[in-house]
Amino acid sequence: MKNSIIITVFLFCTNGLAAQMQYGSEWNFHAGGGSSMFKFNSDLMMNEKEHSKAGIGGNLGADYAHFFSPYWGVSLGVELAVYNHSITSPNILRTEQQIETPPGLTGNFYLRTQYDGIMEKQTATLVQLPLLLRLQLPLGKHFFSLAAGVKYGIPLSASYTQTINTVTTTGYSDYLQQTLENMPKHGFETLHDVRLSDKLTLPNSTVIALETGVKWQTTEKSSLYTGIYLDTGRALGIKLGFALGSGRKLGRSDKPVPLWGD
Repeated sequence: MKNSIIITVFLFCTNGLAAQMQYGSEWNFHAGGGSSMFKFNSDLMMNEKEHSKAGIGGNLGADYAHFFSPYWGVSLGVELAVYNHSITSPNILRTEQQIETPPGLTGNFYLRTQYDGIMEKQTATLVQLPLLLRLQLPLGKHFFSLAAGVKYGIPLSASYTQTINTVTTTGYSDYLQQTLENMPKHGFETLHDVRLSDKLTLPNSTVIALETGVKWQTTEKSSLYTGIYLDTGRALGIKLGFALGSGRKLGRSDKPVPLWGD
Protein backbone atom coordinates (compact mmCIF):
# COMPACT_ATOMS: atom_id res chain seq x y z
CA MET A 1 0.00 0.00 0.00
CA LYS A 2 2.84 2.38 0.89
CA ASN A 3 4.63 1.70 -2.40
CA SER A 4 1.39 2.18 -4.33
CA ILE A 5 0.83 5.58 -2.73
CA ILE A 6 4.40 6.66 -3.48
CA ILE A 7 4.10 5.57 -7.11
CA THR A 8 0.73 7.34 -7.48
CA VAL A 9 2.10 10.59 -6.06
CA PHE A 10 5.21 10.29 -8.26
CA LEU A 11 3.13 9.78 -11.39
CA PHE A 12 0.88 12.69 -10.48
CA CYS A 13 3.85 15.02 -9.95
CA THR A 14 5.53 13.81 -13.13
CA ASN A 15 2.36 14.39 -15.14
CA GLY A 16 1.96 17.84 -13.61
CA LEU A 17 5.58 18.74 -14.37
CA ALA A 18 5.25 17.49 -17.94
CA ALA A 19 2.04 19.46 -18.39
CA GLN A 20 3.71 22.58 -17.03
CA MET A 21 6.60 22.23 -19.46
CA GLN A 22 4.25 21.59 -22.36
CA TYR A 23 1.37 23.96 -21.77
CA GLY A 24 3.08 26.54 -19.57
CA SER A 25 1.46 29.34 -17.65
CA GLU A 26 0.52 32.97 -18.06
CA TRP A 27 0.28 36.27 -16.23
CA ASN A 28 -2.98 38.15 -16.57
CA PHE A 29 -3.50 41.87 -15.97
CA HIS A 30 -7.08 43.07 -15.89
CA ALA A 31 -9.44 45.94 -15.18
CA GLY A 32 -13.21 45.80 -14.76
CA GLY A 33 -16.18 47.97 -13.96
CA GLY A 34 -19.94 47.90 -13.73
CA SER A 35 -22.86 47.73 -11.35
CA SER A 36 -21.89 47.57 -7.68
CA MET A 37 -24.30 45.71 -5.38
CA PHE A 38 -22.20 45.49 -2.21
CA LYS A 39 -24.44 46.72 0.64
CA PHE A 40 -23.62 46.82 4.34
CA ASN A 41 -25.77 47.85 7.28
CA SER A 42 -25.28 51.01 9.31
CA ASP A 43 -26.96 51.69 12.64
CA LEU A 44 -29.57 54.13 11.32
CA MET A 45 -30.76 52.01 8.38
CA MET A 46 -30.56 48.39 9.48
CA ASN A 47 -34.08 48.04 10.94
CA GLU A 48 -36.06 50.00 8.38
CA LYS A 49 -37.66 49.12 5.07
CA GLU A 50 -35.15 50.27 2.49
CA HIS A 51 -34.89 50.90 -1.23
CA SER A 52 -31.46 49.93 -2.53
CA LYS A 53 -29.81 51.38 -5.60
CA ALA A 54 -26.66 49.99 -7.14
CA GLY A 55 -23.73 52.28 -7.77
CA ILE A 56 -20.63 52.14 -9.94
CA GLY A 57 -17.79 49.87 -8.90
CA GLY A 58 -14.61 48.53 -10.41
CA ASN A 59 -11.46 46.50 -9.91
CA LEU A 60 -7.84 46.43 -11.03
CA GLY A 61 -5.49 43.50 -10.56
CA ALA A 62 -3.28 40.69 -11.76
CA ASP A 63 -3.20 36.91 -11.46
CA TYR A 64 -1.02 33.95 -12.32
CA ALA A 65 -2.64 31.06 -14.22
CA HIS A 66 -1.16 27.59 -14.61
CA PHE A 67 -2.61 25.22 -17.22
CA PHE A 68 -2.46 21.48 -16.64
CA SER A 69 -3.69 20.87 -20.18
CA PRO A 70 -4.52 23.09 -23.15
CA TYR A 71 -8.07 23.39 -21.86
CA TRP A 72 -8.04 23.81 -18.10
CA GLY A 73 -5.99 25.24 -15.28
CA VAL A 74 -6.12 27.29 -12.07
CA SER A 75 -5.29 30.89 -11.24
CA LEU A 76 -4.47 32.85 -8.10
CA GLY A 77 -4.35 36.63 -8.03
CA VAL A 78 -4.81 39.90 -6.21
CA GLU A 79 -6.98 42.89 -7.08
CA LEU A 80 -8.09 46.20 -5.66
CA ALA A 81 -11.89 46.58 -5.77
CA VAL A 82 -14.08 49.62 -5.08
CA TYR A 83 -17.83 49.36 -4.39
CA ASN A 84 -20.51 52.05 -4.13
CA HIS A 85 -24.12 51.69 -3.06
CA SER A 86 -27.02 53.92 -1.96
CA ILE A 87 -30.04 53.27 0.26
CA THR A 88 -33.14 55.38 0.85
CA SER A 89 -35.78 54.92 3.53
CA PRO A 90 -39.30 56.29 2.93
CA ASN A 91 -40.36 55.75 6.53
CA ILE A 92 -40.01 58.00 9.56
CA LEU A 93 -37.48 56.60 12.02
CA ARG A 94 -37.84 57.31 15.73
CA THR A 95 -35.26 56.59 18.42
CA GLU A 96 -35.38 57.01 22.18
CA GLN A 97 -32.73 56.84 24.88
CA GLN A 98 -32.74 57.58 28.58
CA ILE A 99 -30.43 60.39 29.66
CA GLU A 100 -29.35 61.89 32.95
CA THR A 101 -32.13 63.84 34.63
CA PRO A 102 -31.45 67.60 34.42
CA PRO A 103 -30.79 69.47 37.69
CA GLY A 104 -33.94 70.50 39.52
CA LEU A 105 -36.08 67.76 37.96
CA THR A 106 -37.03 64.33 39.19
CA GLY A 107 -38.03 61.07 37.51
CA ASN A 108 -36.74 59.52 34.32
CA PHE A 109 -35.83 61.72 31.40
CA TYR A 110 -35.69 60.60 27.74
CA LEU A 111 -34.18 62.03 24.59
CA ARG A 112 -36.31 61.37 21.50
CA THR A 113 -35.16 61.86 17.92
CA GLN A 114 -37.22 61.63 14.75
CA TYR A 115 -35.59 61.22 11.32
CA ASP A 116 -37.59 61.95 8.18
CA GLY A 117 -36.27 61.25 4.67
CA ILE A 118 -32.97 59.37 4.91
CA MET A 119 -30.60 58.68 2.04
CA GLU A 120 -27.31 56.91 2.65
CA LYS A 121 -24.36 56.48 0.27
CA GLN A 122 -21.92 53.70 1.06
CA THR A 123 -18.37 53.18 -0.19
CA ALA A 124 -16.03 50.27 0.44
CA THR A 125 -12.52 49.47 -0.81
CA LEU A 126 -11.21 45.91 -0.56
CA VAL A 127 -8.19 43.85 -1.49
CA GLN A 128 -9.52 40.64 -3.06
CA LEU A 129 -7.69 37.36 -3.59
CA PRO A 130 -9.37 35.36 -6.40
CA LEU A 131 -8.82 31.61 -6.66
CA LEU A 132 -10.41 30.36 -9.89
CA LEU A 133 -10.67 27.15 -11.90
CA ARG A 134 -10.27 28.06 -15.58
CA LEU A 135 -11.58 26.38 -18.72
CA GLN A 136 -10.74 27.51 -22.25
CA LEU A 137 -12.04 26.00 -25.48
CA PRO A 138 -10.78 26.82 -28.98
CA LEU A 139 -12.75 29.11 -31.27
CA GLY A 140 -10.61 28.90 -34.38
CA LYS A 141 -7.35 30.47 -33.28
CA HIS A 142 -9.03 32.16 -30.30
CA PHE A 143 -10.53 30.77 -27.08
CA PHE A 144 -13.82 30.77 -25.23
CA SER A 145 -12.96 31.24 -21.55
CA LEU A 146 -14.92 30.28 -18.45
CA ALA A 147 -13.78 30.64 -14.84
CA ALA A 148 -15.38 29.90 -11.47
CA GLY A 149 -14.15 30.00 -7.90
CA VAL A 150 -14.03 32.24 -4.86
CA LYS A 151 -12.75 35.67 -3.90
CA TYR A 152 -11.51 36.38 -0.39
CA GLY A 153 -11.99 40.05 0.46
CA ILE A 154 -9.98 42.07 2.98
CA PRO A 155 -11.49 45.54 3.64
CA LEU A 156 -9.14 48.51 3.46
CA SER A 157 -11.76 51.17 4.18
CA ALA A 158 -15.53 51.56 4.48
CA SER A 159 -17.63 54.62 5.14
CA TYR A 160 -21.10 56.08 4.74
CA THR A 161 -22.60 59.53 4.22
CA GLN A 162 -26.19 60.20 5.23
CA THR A 163 -28.43 63.04 4.07
CA ILE A 164 -31.51 63.53 6.24
CA ASN A 165 -34.31 65.92 5.26
CA THR A 166 -35.48 66.64 8.81
CA VAL A 167 -34.15 65.74 12.27
CA THR A 168 -36.37 66.67 15.21
CA THR A 169 -35.08 66.28 18.78
CA THR A 170 -37.32 66.51 21.87
CA GLY A 171 -37.11 65.64 25.55
CA TYR A 172 -39.68 63.84 27.66
CA SER A 173 -40.08 63.66 31.44
CA ASP A 174 -42.21 60.80 32.75
CA TYR A 175 -42.51 62.58 36.11
CA LEU A 176 -43.99 65.74 34.57
CA GLN A 177 -45.50 63.82 31.63
CA GLN A 178 -44.40 66.68 29.43
CA THR A 179 -42.54 66.92 26.13
CA LEU A 180 -39.90 69.64 25.85
CA GLU A 181 -39.42 71.02 22.35
CA ASN A 182 -38.31 74.15 20.48
CA MET A 183 -35.57 74.80 23.03
CA PRO A 184 -32.37 75.15 20.91
CA LYS A 185 -30.19 76.02 23.91
CA HIS A 186 -30.94 72.58 25.35
CA GLY A 187 -30.64 70.77 22.01
CA PHE A 188 -34.39 70.38 21.47
CA GLU A 189 -34.95 71.66 17.94
CA THR A 190 -35.69 70.78 14.31
CA LEU A 191 -32.85 70.72 11.79
CA HIS A 192 -33.11 70.47 8.01
CA ASP A 193 -30.79 68.93 5.39
CA VAL A 194 -28.54 67.27 7.93
CA ARG A 195 -25.41 65.46 6.71
CA LEU A 196 -23.71 62.75 8.74
CA SER A 197 -20.71 60.63 7.83
CA ASP A 198 -18.59 58.07 9.59
CA LYS A 199 -16.26 55.14 9.03
CA LEU A 200 -17.37 51.52 9.40
CA THR A 201 -15.55 48.31 10.15
CA LEU A 202 -16.30 45.43 7.77
CA PRO A 203 -15.30 41.79 8.37
CA ASN A 204 -13.27 39.73 5.93
CA SER A 205 -15.56 37.81 3.61
CA THR A 206 -15.62 35.19 0.84
CA VAL A 207 -17.89 35.28 -2.21
CA ILE A 208 -18.43 33.06 -5.25
CA ALA A 209 -16.98 34.53 -8.44
CA LEU A 210 -17.88 33.70 -12.05
CA GLU A 211 -16.66 35.10 -15.32
CA THR A 212 -16.80 34.28 -19.00
CA GLY A 213 -15.55 35.80 -22.23
CA VAL A 214 -13.22 35.43 -25.19
CA LYS A 215 -9.42 35.35 -25.28
CA TRP A 216 -8.31 36.89 -28.55
CA GLN A 217 -4.98 35.32 -29.43
CA THR A 218 -2.78 38.20 -30.66
CA THR A 219 0.53 36.34 -30.80
CA GLU A 220 1.73 32.86 -29.89
CA LYS A 221 2.26 33.88 -26.26
CA SER A 222 -0.12 36.79 -25.70
CA SER A 223 -3.84 37.42 -25.88
CA LEU A 224 -6.45 40.05 -25.11
CA TYR A 225 -9.43 39.15 -22.94
CA THR A 226 -12.94 40.62 -23.07
CA GLY A 227 -15.77 39.30 -20.93
CA ILE A 228 -18.18 39.75 -18.06
CA TYR A 229 -17.73 38.97 -14.37
CA LEU A 230 -20.07 38.34 -11.45
CA ASP A 231 -19.09 38.59 -7.79
CA THR A 232 -22.23 37.26 -6.11
CA GLY A 233 -23.86 39.88 -3.92
CA ARG A 234 -21.24 42.46 -4.84
CA ALA A 235 -20.90 43.38 -8.50
CA LEU A 236 -21.73 42.61 -12.11
CA GLY A 237 -19.69 44.18 -14.87
CA ILE A 238 -17.41 43.93 -17.87
CA LYS A 239 -13.77 42.89 -17.71
CA LEU A 240 -10.83 43.66 -19.98
CA GLY A 241 -7.47 41.96 -19.68
CA PHE A 242 -4.12 41.18 -21.22
CA ALA A 243 -2.45 37.78 -20.85
CA LEU A 244 1.25 37.12 -21.38
CA GLY A 245 2.11 33.41 -21.41
CA SER A 246 5.06 31.05 -21.43
CA GLY A 247 5.32 27.56 -22.87
CA ARG A 248 3.51 26.11 -25.83
CA LYS A 249 0.04 27.50 -26.48
CA LEU A 250 -2.86 25.58 -27.93
CA GLY A 251 -3.21 26.33 -31.61
CA ARG A 252 -4.83 24.67 -34.59
CA SER A 253 -4.13 20.97 -34.79
CA ASP A 254 -4.90 18.21 -37.25
CA LYS A 255 -5.74 15.79 -34.45
CA PRO A 256 -7.85 16.23 -31.30
CA VAL A 257 -6.05 17.35 -28.17
CA PRO A 258 -6.98 15.39 -25.01
CA LEU A 259 -8.97 17.34 -22.44
CA TRP A 260 -6.66 16.45 -19.54
CA GLY A 261 -3.37 16.75 -21.42
CA ASP A 262 -1.02 14.12 -22.74
